[in-house]
Amino acid sequence: MGMFKDYQSIKKQSKELSKNHDTKASMANMQSQLEALNASMAPVAQGLAISQGVVGTATITSMQHTGAMINAAPACELGLLVIVPGLAPFPVTRNEIVPPMYVSRALPGQSLTVRVMANDPSDLFIDWAAV
Repeated sequence: MGMFKDYQSIKKQSKELSKNHDTKASMANMQSQLEALNASMAPVAQGLAISQGVVGTATITSMQHTGAMINAAPACELGLLVIVPGLAPFPVTRNEIVPPMYVSRALPGQSLTVRVMANDPSDLFIDWAAV
């Protein structure tokens, strides 16, 4: 008898939770997270900076979690001050998926190694593994 009573209790709790759940808002939230992730991956997929970029450094000026996660890696909006030989220092704001083992390096004040295309400074690649 106890099993059926527990089942009824769980069913009742489930109905109460369903009343307060806004499926439309939840789907809109998931869609916005997907768009943010696609935007963060597009520069890497299209860019040449990984293989042909000039090596420079970037100092993180701001970091904010977007709320999205991919394989336990947080998607963050990073504000960077990029310094590359031959170019004036310039600010960049971009969404990045931060590998879990490098989350401690994604804090304001940290310095990162980057690769930047000299003719297109918006084509930037962060080399998380470089020291």
